[in-house]
Amino acid sequence: MALSTGTECKVTYAQQYPTLINSTAATLSAEAVGSSVFNKVETNRPQTMIVEDFAFMLEDRPGRDGWIGNGSDSNARLLHSAWFDFNDEALPVGASYFASLVEDRRQ
Repeated sequence: MALSTGTECKVTYAQQYPTLINSTAATLSAEAVGSSVFNKVETNRPQTMIVEDFAFMLEDRPGRDGWIGNGSDSNARLLHSAWFDFNDEALPVGASYFASLVEDRRQ
């Protein structure tokens, strides 16, 4: 932008969030539990460049960040938009998944 306008600029970048790194053991547990609760589990999703506060927690304790999803939005409204319409039917399935994760952890 500076070159195109004949000006100068200085850019300073401060990385404020750590890289989110999932624990292998937690990942295997999440995949096994997910396979028993859901009809489909995607295990090789592409990496994303999103910023996630959960990365701070994973610096202190091993764990796994993942997405449950709640179906497609027929109006193409994206998550975190003011128009996103959460599918309430996903709540019991999500609750079952998280309860199953806790039960798996206790074994």
